[in-house]
Amino acid sequence: MPKIKAGTVQEHREQQHSRLLSVAREILITEGPRAVTPGAVAKLTGMSRPAVYQYFDNGVALIEHLVLDDFEDSIEAIEQAVDSATDAHTRAHAYVNNVINQAASGMHRTASALTGFPMPESFNKEIAQLHLKQIEPFVRALRELGVNSHIEFALLGGLVETGVRLAEAGGDPQRIIDGVCAQIEAALAGKSPAN
Repeated sequence: MPKIKAGTVQEHREQQHSRLLSVAREILITEGPRAVTPGAVAKLTGMSRPAVYQYFDNGVALIEHLVLDDFEDSIEAIEQAVDSATDAHTRAHAYVNNVINQAASGMHRTASALTGFPMPESFNKEIAQLHLKQIEPFVRALRELGVNSHIEFALLGGLVETGVRLAEAGGDPQRIIDGVCAQIEAALAGKSPAN
C-alpha cells in the first residue's frame, strides 16, 4: 500500500480525488473532452490507471463530476451575491456582475469545452436543471421589476449571455458589466415593479 501524506485515509482519498479532477480540468480545457481519459489523467498525476478507476469509471464520469461541481460553485456564488443585495435592481445588477466576473475568471470553461461533445442524456438533463437554477435569481429580480413575458426574459437573458461570451473572449469585465446593466436599465425604463 502506498504511503499517504494526509492525516487519515479519508483525507488522502479526498486529496487524490481533488488532484484527479484538477488534472482532468486542465486536460478538458486545453485538449478537449475526448482527451479526458483515466489513462491520460493517470499519466499526468503519476498514479496508476487502476488507481484512477477507484475514483471514476471513465472519462465521461470525470467530465460529469467537473462540470457539475463547477455549476454548483457558480450557483452558490450567484446566490451569495444576489442575497446580499437590497432590492430587485441591485439583485439584477449583482447577478450580472457575478456571472460576468465568473466568465472572465474562466469558471465556465469546463462547460464551454463540451460544446458539440455527446454526453449522456441524464447528464444533459441535470445540466439543464442546474442552468435554470443558475438563472433563477435573475429571473426573479426581473419579475419584481415588472418583466412578465417570455420574450422579454429571453432578450434580457441574451444581453447577459452576450456579456458572458465577451468576458470569456477576454473583454474588460467591468466595461461589459456596465454596458449590460445599462442596456437592462434602458429596457426596464417605464416598467411598473410587481407588487
